[in-house]
Amino acid sequence: MTKHDPTVGKNAETTTDFETRVEAAFFEFIGKNGGKMPTNSQLNEIVGTSMSRLCPLTRRLKEKHMARETKLSAMSDVPDEIRVAHERLLTDLWIMTRDLQNAELVEMKKALQLQRRDHRAEIDDFETIILDLETLLDVTQGHNAAATQKISELEAQAADLKAQLAEANVRQSERQSLLDELKAALGTPARTKPASARKSAAKPAEDDEPETLELPFK
Repeated sequence: MTKHDPTVGKNAETTTDFETRVEAAFFEFIGKNGGKMPTNSQLNEIVGTSMSRLCPLTRRLKEKHMARETKLSAMSDVPDEIRVAHERLLTDLWIMTRDLQNAELVEMKKALQLQRRDHRAEIDDFETIILDLETLLDVTQGHNAAATQKISELEAQAADLKAQLAEANVRQSERQSLLDELKAALGTPARTKPASARKSAAKPAEDDEPETLELPFK
């Protein structure tokens, strides 16, 4: 299989498409080579097909080109009026083309400006949102700092109260110890006697002496 195989990449090409492609290549070769017509091999290098298919078409194209050149050689030069009119027509067409291009450019510039304005508005919105978030973050951080300071103060107060409570507990323990010692020194009070015992002891013997309570002195 070679690059000139007509089945390579051209299976879907119709006869009309093939002839149009060969004719375009034929006249393009003439335009690039000073009016010289291509040989079958030269043309086949461009279109890439079989010689059996290319040669009949090339022969018709050469006959068509030679007939055209014969007519042109027999004709007189184009009159100046027609040439001037033709040049004026080309100039007018070129002006119209440029106007259309300028109009398109103007519309494209307007569309671009609108797009940039929309993008600028979106950017402004995003920047506003970011600024609001940064402000909110600063406020939140300020609140957190104040709350942290307050917590530190409360913790310090709690520690101070705990110290005071411990000191009060120590003083209470000391007072309780002193009270216990005082009670021990004074002795335990006598129990209340029954009524019968109280009656029998209501009149003490004459020879009994009253009991004297001895208080310890320290």
